[in-house]
Amino acid sequence: LFDIKTLCDSDLADQEGYRYELHRARLITESIRHADFVLDIHSCSSDVGSFALPSSLDLSELLAEHLPVKYVIESLVHACLDGGTTLDAALWNDVPGVCVECGQHTHKDVGKCFAQILE
Repeated sequence: LFDIKTLCDSDLADQEGYRYELHRARLITESIRHADFVLDIHSCSSDVGSFALPSSLDLSELLAEHLPVKYVIESLVHACLDGGTTLDAALWNDVPGVCVECGQHTHKDVGKCFAQILE
């Protein structure tokens, strides 16, 4: 797990040997900068129901309310110290976005959740 903000610090990335991850983080950040909307979809290791984390932009919250997830988390996504998530990068560039966790990696409904989100 790499923090986009940390990896964008060239000195730290070179010092710790993260050149590949630095390159990926820069590509992701640049892509987000030019995006109309960011939809970051994952599964997770915890046994939880699906949930959406919208950024604090109104359009993000509106979309999150219409996604086929069990929960929408409010006012949490930007609580990460110093940023470093895809949604932080989106917010820095005034791009609306939502991160979706589709449930535990091994749960039988994760694939179905991914498909429903993308419909």
